[in-house]
Amino acid sequence: MSIDRSHSQVSNPLYTPTKDELWIATYINKYTEENPHNSKGTHSLDYNRVHSRRFLNSYNWIANHLQPNLKILELGGSGLFSYIIQDLNPSIQIDSTHTDLRHKLDLDSQSYDLILNMEVIEHIKDQNSNAIGEIGCFTKSGLNTFLSECYRLLKPNGLMFLTTPNLTSLDNIHRILHHLPPINYYPHFREYSIGELKEFAENHKFTVLKVDTFDSWNEYQPKSRSEILSLLSQNGYSTEHRKENIFMLWQKS
Repeated sequence: MSIDRSHSQVSNPLYTPTKDELWIATYINKYTEENPHNSKGTHSLDYNRVHSRRFLNSYNWIANHLQPNLKILELGGSGLFSYIIQDLNPSIQIDSTHTDLRHKLDLDSQSYDLILNMEVIEHIKDQNSNAIGEIGCFTKSGLNTFLSECYRLLKPNGLMFLTTPNLTSLDNIHRILHHLPPINYYPHFREYSIGELKEFAENHKFTVLKVDTFDSWNEYQPKSRSEILSLLSQNGYSTEHRKENIFMLWQKS
């Protein structure tokens, strides 16, 4: 199914952008001009516009943790978000990965104060295997190595900022009720719930400092979401953390 994003406030000619929206739009234009062939793909302008709200929420969410002279690792290649951090915090050093994250990384242990794990975990498949018992099921071999490496690379008490689509969002419930798969974006290998992510954190010796959800893409009309919220509350189900995008801050224990 093709998702119609035309109702988004940003694209509505009658909508007056907020100061924050103008701020992120300025950065998108500046970044695109300076990085026309960004490593994250030729679609970077469209991608950054679609994800502009997520970038804005992300910066506001971790701004208090961006201290001078931090060393940051961005997983999955560099992009607009690290560009914004660097521009506003020139003393911060940001490295990025450009290799298969299912395997160990050629980086020194305890090197980073903060890891940016943004819209990455949903892409992590299992490591390749010919074992009969591993071919037909999700063993988490790639995921476990990925999270173990994140832990290894962080300094003591270091932080990891994680964002990923919310498997249990209102929009996914809406999809199920309309006989569609509960997937935010079909090419994703696996999307997760907050409960699963908390379990992964515990299994890999992280402490979850905070968690929240945000509507980052605005795929469905507010009316659809309000109807699902009413359905949940009327039947005794939790309405907490039902927005599109999970934000979590993990700390190395």
